[in-house]
Amino acid sequence: MENQVTTCFKGKVIQFGIVGFWILFWLFNVIDKLIGEPGFLFVGTDRFAQFFKLFSSLGTESILLPLIALAITTFVEISAFILLGAALINLFWQNNEQARNFFFWGTFAGLALFSFFIVGDQIFGDRAEVLEHSIYWILLLISWAAYTYLPKQEIAEKI
Repeated sequence: MENQVTTCFKGKVIQFGIVGFWILFWLFNVIDKLIGEPGFLFVGTDRFAQFFKLFSSLGTESILLPLIALAITTFVEISAFILLGAALINLFWQNNEQARNFFFWGTFAGLALFSFFIVGDQIFGDRAEVLEHSIYWILLLISWAAYTYLPKQEIAEKI
């Protein structure tokens, strides 16, 4: 078993690190949606209240709009988490093409979500959030490039 694990990680440390980082990122984002208040070892944010405040700034007091936005956000975050989990499992079992496909779709989900946030940030006039979400968007692209082009084993296979 040790030899299989060693072989699995050989030349793929960067890929495992990238996938692991984004899995934890999306996991904690989902947890933040579920735990809306500060608790033991976690300071959550009431995202519904935050979304409601943002939509109220546009002059709408509807509960439906922030609820729909929060539901879409949570669905995409859970989807990204699941897709990246599938990428990690396939990476571990050396199904490289499947892992790459799942990582692509997990990254795509993140890019779509941050694009949605950036448009919303522009509408709501929250420039600091535009910067933050733009940085995450760029980091997702850099992560994709690093995942795809940096592993030594992949470089050796292409030569």
